[in-house]
This record gives sequence, C-alpha cells and structure tokens, in this order.
Amino acid sequence: MQPIPVQRLHNQHLAGQRVGVVEVVAALGAMQAQDYAGGVWAVGLRAKTATEAAVEAALADGEILRTHPMRGTHHFVAKDDMRWMIGLFGQLMIKRIARRNRELDLDDKQLAKALDVIARACEGGNHLDRAGVAAALTRAKISPEGQRIAHIIYRAELEGLVCSGRRKGKQVTIALFDERVPKSKPRTREESLADLARRYFTTRGPASERDFSWWCQLPAADVREAIALAGDDLIAETIDGTKLLRGAKTTKAAKGPRAYLLPPFDEYTVAYADRSHVGAPPATATTFNERTMLGPNLVLDGQVIGSWKRTAGKKKVTIELSPWQKVATKDRGALEEAAVRYAAFLGLEPDVRI
Repeated sequence: MQPIPVQRLHNQHLAGQRVGVVEVVAALGAMQAQDYAGGVWAVGLRAKTATEAAVEAALADGEILRTHPMRGTHHFVAKDDMRWMIGLFGQLMIKRIARRNRELDLDDKQLAKALDVIARACEGGNHLDRAGVAAALTRAKISPEGQRIAHIIYRAELEGLVCSGRRKGKQVTIALFDERVPKSKPRTREESLADLARRYFTTRGPASERDFSWWCQLPAADVREAIALAGDDLIAETIDGTKLLRGAKTTKAAKGPRAYLLPPFDEYTVAYADRSHVGAPPATATTFNERTMLGPNLVLDGQVIGSWKRTAGKKKVTIELSPWQKVATKDRGALEEAAVRYAAFLGLEPDVRI
C-alpha cells in the first residue's frame, strides 16, 4: 500500500492524472476559493498545461463559477454542478445564517426586497461589482453598509439567484444564475448526496468520515447516508486503527514532482479535519496559517514543511520560500523547481529566494 500523502497527491490531480481546467474542478466537486488568486493557482496546479490566463478564461466564460455552496466560504464549482450543489446546500446554509442576518437587521421581507433589486439590476447580462450592487441597493433605500452587502449577496447565491460573473479589471462581479448556468434535469437528494461522497473520496481519499463531515459540513446523518448511498463506488480500509475510504476507481499513484507551492486554503490541507498525515505545525507556530497549515504551504515529498510568498511585478515575480527547518542541499532544487513552475503559470520571470 502506498503512503497516504502519495495517494492524495495523485487523487487530487497534483501528481499525475493531468486533465483540463474545467475537468479538474468537476472532478473535485468544489474547490475552496475565498482567496481568489490562490483558488486560480489551485486549479492551475492540477490542470494539464494550465496558465493563469487559461483558468481566468474558464471563469470569464462561466465554465467554472464561484459561489458559496458550503462552509460559508467561496468555492469554485463547474457550471454543470451548480444547480444540484446549491440545491443540496442552499436551504441548510440559509437556516444556519439566519441569526447573523437578524443581527444585521436583515429580516426575510427586507432580504426579499434586496434580492428583487439585485435580480432587476443584473437582468440582460449585466455583471455587477460590489460598488454596482451597493448603488442599486442604496437607490432602493436598502443600506449596504458594513457586512450587510456581503450577507445580501450570500443569500442571493444560496437562493440560486446569482453566481460569479466576468471580472471587471481586478474586481469580481455577480451575474444572474439562470443566465450563467444551463438548465438541467433535477436530481433527487439521494443522487446529490451519493455524488458528493463519491467525488470527495475519489479525489481526497484515503480520508475518514470525519474528514468528509468537516469538508461538507452536512448534518451527521446526511454524511453517513451519503457514504452509504455511494456504496460500491467506495473502498474502506483500516489504517493505524482508523477507517479510511477512497474511490473504488482510483488508479495507482503516478510519480509527480517532489515539491509544490500550495495556495492558501488548498484542498490538500483544507479538505481534512485531520491534517497529521501531511505534516505538523512547527513547534514555534504563532500564526493562524502555521497552526492550521492552511496558509500558502511548501510541500516536499507530501509533507508541509514551510510557507512561501510572492511579490509580482510586470515582468518578474519574486518568490520567497520559508522552510520551517533547514533544508538539505539535495532538496533545495526541488523547491526551486516548484517556484519556477508557479512563475511559468503567471507568465513571469522567476526570482526565487530561500
């Protein structure tokens, strides 16, 4: 049996199994993208011969969309999966944020009015940035101040009214869901649950029921039902006393690069409640990124060993690698190669510093 990190690198399309940009997002089901640029790189890391421009083109064309299907944060989702995913999670998340909406003085009547305003403002292919949404709400005498605008847009996404539109410069936009997402045959709840479990364990496995529960944050009964409905599409095995699941159709892990520069909240770490299989925070960890291993991670031989940051210019990107411990001379080359791959994704000359 291959080590868990080796299997996960392969199943997550980081090592081997290279497919197209849209196919990567569809395979993983949903990819966390609250950090927009990081989410774009997360797709690029996994896609065959992808560039930043190629991922951005898929987003602009609506082949990949950005919305809030689960965990109260942005994810990239393939357009063909948007309807069933919002259908599965939408009303659940609406109930979970009801208290916060009341704290923001957003009752159902005012939210309904706000969503009607947004719908009319976006009609006819009009893609609105946040300033445009705020202006439309203000004209309708609905305050967009503070967190209200974010929660109004969030509710519109959960209702299946809007999703991401084309960017305006560096600004993200929203557009009408029905103008971006094709009609499709409705799924039953059982079909959606089974598909969610199948995609998670096929691309994140080996993983535990607890990992899956953390990732999707469905009620415990739904998590168990989803796994049961996936049935023979999953294989269970016990490793170190813990029952782990993986997809039945996953292939033997292919050899990939030794090192990776992962963006913040990459699925390689954020998709698991237990991240101990891929490393441990440094003893001196003080920041959220270090303690949780959810920051921009350096990965070497499947283990998180440090962090990195970039400073991009017009022609060059400076990439600073910060291992948590001294790196052997033989490993520096692998880390530098990972940095060069990132610069190539951006189409910039690399300036790598360790």
